[in-house]
Amino acid sequence: MKKLFFALFILVSTPMGGFSADPPKVQKGNSVQYSIPPDVLKWATKESKTLEGNKYDGEMFLENPANILSPQCLNGKEAIGLTTIVLIIREDGTVSKVYAKKHGKVYDCLAPKFATAKLTPPPHSPFYKLFELDIKK
Repeated sequence: MKKLFFALFILVSTPMGGFSADPPKVQKGNSVQYSIPPDVLKWATKESKTLEGNKYDGEMFLENPANILSPQCLNGKEAIGLTTIVLIIREDGTVSKVYAKKHGKVYDCLAPKFATAKLTPPPHSPFYKLFELDIKK
C-alpha cells in the first residue's frame, strides 16, 4: 500500500516531466515584479512552445507593437542583449501580472507598458506568455 501511495503521489505531483498540472499561482501585490520565479518561467516556456502559444506570438498585439516596444525603451548600449519577461494574460487580453527578469533600462521601460497593455485574448486563461527580445547592435 505504501508503494502505491508513493507512486500516485509522484504522478499527481509531477505530471508531464516535472510540470504541475496547474499553472503556478500568481503572486499578489504590484502588477510588476522584478524577478521571475522558476516555476513561472518553466510554465511560461512550456505554454509559449505549444502550437497555440506559437500562433499567439503572431497575434498577441491588438495595436501597433511599437506602442509598447518603443524606441525609447530599446535604444542605447544598455538595451543590447536578451530581455526576458513573463506575462500572465487574462481571458479578456488584459495583463494581470508582469514578471521581469531584473531592473534595467529595457525592463523598467517595457514592464509597466505591458502591465497596462490590452492584448488579443489568449487561447486560454490564465495564459503564461514568455516574451524574449534579443536586441543586437
